[in-house]
Amino acid sequence: IEQSFADSTTLLTAKEVGLDAQTVMDVARQLTTRGKKVAAVNAASAYSVGGGCSSGGRHALEEAWCTISSLFQSLAVAKDAVGHSSADLATERRPHVPPLGCVVSPNVEIFREGTSRGYCCLEKPVCLCGVLSVAMFNRNPGVADSPLDCPEDPAVYVKQTQGKLESMVLGAFDLG
Repeated sequence: IEQSFADSTTLLTAKEVGLDAQTVMDVARQLTTRGKKVAAVNAASAYSVGGGCSSGGRHALEEAWCTISSLFQSLAVAKDAVGHSSADLATERRPHVPPLGCVVSPNVEIFREGTSRGYCCLEKPVCLCGVLSVAMFNRNPGVADSPLDCPEDPAVYVKQTQGKLESMVLGAFDLG
């Protein structure tokens, strides 16, 4: 898989391809409209589906993804697949994003501009190959919607974080 991935994929920055992009969503949309197969990454909340997009929370990356695209629908399906109700997630702090994996959302459609352009509707939606939602460990006691879930042992932390990132790369590979 590593060799196949390396042979078929080129990782570029927005600057290298001459994109006018401010966010990962902008880069994904612009590359897709140029004919590239794109799988983008969502910095997911493990414990709040879509971050705070349905509860009026701050507008961070995941909330922006869910405002401009069809990603929220896929995350809701992921929550249902693990069998937690919204009340379970909120009160018992059970994750809907696999602790050592990611949620792979194929065929995510971007239908709005981002926050800097007032969430205007696009003339034509853009369909990405997918979005990979990865929830990193929370080490900040000030985050209200997420318990501290970071392994105490630094070696375990590194190994499990590596597992999260590997699942993201394999998810992108599976999406093509």
